[in-house]
Amino acid sequence: MEPKADSEIDLNDPSANQPARSLPGSQSRLILEAQGKRRSGMRWLVASGAIAVVGIGGWFAYHRFLQPAPTPVAVSLIPVKRGTVELTTSESGVVELNNQQVLKSPEDATVEQVFVRAGDRVKMGAPLIVLRNREGQQRQQEQIIDNQKYLVDLTRKREIVREQLAKLKNAEQRLKDSQELLTQGFISEIEMQADFEKVDTAHSEVRNAEIEQRKAELDVQKGQAALREIQQRLGDNRLNSPIAALILQVAVKRGDGAKRETALLSLGDPTRENVRLQLTTLNASKVRINQVARISMIGPNPKTFLGRVVSLSPQASAQNSENSSSSQPQAKVDAAVALDRPSNTLIPGGQVSVEIVLNQRRNVVILPLEAIQQLEEKPFVWIKNGKGRAEKRPVQLGLQSVTTVEVKSGLQTGEMVVLPSPTQPLTAGAALKESASPAVPSPTP
Repeated sequence: MEPKADSEIDLNDPSANQPARSLPGSQSRLILEAQGKRRSGMRWLVASGAIAVVGIGGWFAYHRFLQPAPTPVAVSLIPVKRGTVELTTSESGVVELNNQQVLKSPEDATVEQVFVRAGDRVKMGAPLIVLRNREGQQRQQEQIIDNQKYLVDLTRKREIVREQLAKLKNAEQRLKDSQELLTQGFISEIEMQADFEKVDTAHSEVRNAEIEQRKAELDVQKGQAALREIQQRLGDNRLNSPIAALILQVAVKRGDGAKRETALLSLGDPTRENVRLQLTTLNASKVRINQVARISMIGPNPKTFLGRVVSLSPQASAQNSENSSSSQPQAKVDAAVALDRPSNTLIPGGQVSVEIVLNQRRNVVILPLEAIQQLEEKPFVWIKNGKGRAEKRPVQLGLQSVTTVEVKSGLQTGEMVVLPSPTQPLTAGAALKESASPAVPSPTP
């Protein structure tokens, strides 16, 4: 075989690594140079790899051990619970007893007697106040005298009728006798005709007397009717209780003068309490009969009483509001709420606050409105996941009140919802640290 030229020496040939003692001097140098270059390249590759490994390890060690961990975001957490969410409307109203009324003076009169005081409980028909009407009593006395005159006149008219009937009877008897005498020829026909005219005259006198008697009877009847009317008015001056009632106020005392329609006292049925309302037309359109209402006195720590809407006027009426700056009267709708049971605390005539429940959802998942994020197309909340980090959770909302909202889907009871700070926005995966919980509305049981 012919030996290869210098340019054709294969450096990968194992024989090339053998000592080239038998080769010529020029070939031996070339082989040694090639082997030196190959060892130098291998050392460079090993050094570069070592540097890369050291660099990567240093970066990892820095981030793993030396770089400080991100600071957790301080947030408030609230547990997801079930409760009640309500849509309500509130109005002020005036307390009154059932069938509460004011008794007034029927005539100008003087208070003669007062039998009750404020706070008394009376039975139906019990006497309350007696009024004295001097003019009425005088008219009664005058009417009694007039009626006596009418009776005397009627008695006389009846006597006249009897007298005229007796005259008629005598005239008829005389005419009969005259007719017999005329037949016997003892009297003339002219004399009999005179007796006949006397009978006609007697008939006319009887009719006139009967007419006068009828007039006298009518006068007696009118006088008796007038007397009954006067007595009725005087009877109205004795005020009796129209119902079993609680006396709320007595406005007069004995000896006081009372003009017609003057308020004397007020009373009502204490077994039932009502609240009279005037709703705005907007609120009235949402209110329905039998809706639940909560009634409470206006003030700190008020006691609350339950009731229901019992009446709602179908028509609005113009009311002048003292608190309104507008000169135009505002349209209001009259309504009434009845307490389920007497409070024995609310004062008739006092102002109270009435909260009417328009809609209600019980035993549902609820959250305060602050927890709901409306920054995107669909609402969502931030929750703290099992790793203690922020997680975005889409939710479907239901009934919403002023402070809380129903969560129809997206959350389970027991999960922790984040109330993010407006000054420190959250991002998904952010580490969380619980801070002091703010005051949030507690779920309604």
